[in-house]
Amino acid sequence: MNSGPIEPSAEYFKTNDIKTEDIEEILKLVDYGWERWCEFKDHVPKPQLEQPVRAALECGIVIDGSIDVLCIGDNTVYFIDWKSGRLQHGHYHQMAGYAYAVRKQLGLPDDVMVKGIIVYLRDRRYRIYDFDASTTESWRHNLERNVLSLPNGKT
Repeated sequence: MNSGPIEPSAEYFKTNDIKTEDIEEILKLVDYGWERWCEFKDHVPKPQLEQPVRAALECGIVIDGSIDVLCIGDNTVYFIDWKSGRLQHGHYHQMAGYAYAVRKQLGLPDDVMVKGIIVYLRDRRYRIYDFDASTTESWRHNLERNVLSLPNGKT
């Protein structure tokens, strides 16, 4: 089976000392991840897995992470972040940081859209964020302004 970034494997369960009672939950997570992958895969025809991203802001903050799935298209760059925990609303800044870092690291022109997809496997939900050049620059500006307003002006 060619499963792309999700590869359900019975062998994985045998070799990683996973308790029997956890296998059903894991399979549910993999199942939903597979469903979403089948939905998204046409948008990410050449997925790159576990791609490191890094970008430094003028205020001294370094955005450093690893994107689960990255696909660079002609006019759009997609990235997917799989979350095995419960739905949280605090991931916007992580997604914006990834979008900013991708834009800087790849030297993307302003007309290229960056789309971040965050998939909450346990809750069987996902959200798509659109980051154009203006949105990522605004996010960067607000982050730097907030950091510089701290009492010592540093992170």
